[in-house]
Amino acid sequence: MKAKFLLISLAVAFFSATQDARAADENNCMACHAKLMKKHSAPVKLYSRDIHSQVGLVCSDCHGGDPGRERRHNRSDPAQNFLGAPGAEQIPAFCNHCHGNAGYMRSFNPTLPVDQLVKYRTSRHGQLLLEKGDTRVANCVSCHSVHDIRQAGDPGSSVYDTNIPETCAGCHSDQEYMAGYDVPTDQYTEYAASVHGAALLERGDVGAPACNDCHGNHGAVPVDVADIFQVCGMCHVNNERLY
Repeated sequence: MKAKFLLISLAVAFFSATQDARAADENNCMACHAKLMKKHSAPVKLYSRDIHSQVGLVCSDCHGGDPGRERRHNRSDPAQNFLGAPGAEQIPAFCNHCHGNAGYMRSFNPTLPVDQLVKYRTSRHGQLLLEKGDTRVANCVSCHSVHDIRQAGDPGSSVYDTNIPETCAGCHSDQEYMAGYDVPTDQYTEYAASVHGAALLERGDVGAPACNDCHGNHGAVPVDVADIFQVCGMCHVNNERLY
């Protein structure tokens, strides 16, 4: 009888521990947002493909709060440490909280550079956003997307080689959006008709240069006339030497 009682007690204890473990792993952010309107439920559908999700990060790793709570987050409660969605001018520092930490990033991908924010501050986009407060210019999520961020080597990524021209054209080919910047909006059209564009966009030759190969990535700046031979020389080595 005692043995039977002991077995029942152990079974109950195991079941309770399992339930507690499941509760601890429960991501109520996803469970709740999945039931909301389209605007607020979209991240749930997208995030399963996101590289951050694939390495085990959850909503609270970026947005703060407690994913184990059954009730909605309270922005005014300091104890919840809920950060929410950052504004455009806050996004670079928001992403850099992890991506600028070499020790933290090493546990995920030691090859990823951790100086993106330093470079971004030198770029035309970074200067306009962080120094002038122009929130229309590109920040991290403008190019990398938000809740469905893929690795750069993933063909589905917005920054995969063959997708970069279209990603940049999202802003740079929009005449209305680019009004006031004194920047032409026919770059994509001209590029697509060029030998480089034909190789990349038509033949899928990822060895052909896209926008960032000449203008840079996080530290993108307009190419000055005096620098063109150096930019082209990165690929056309013999031409640069002879020139």
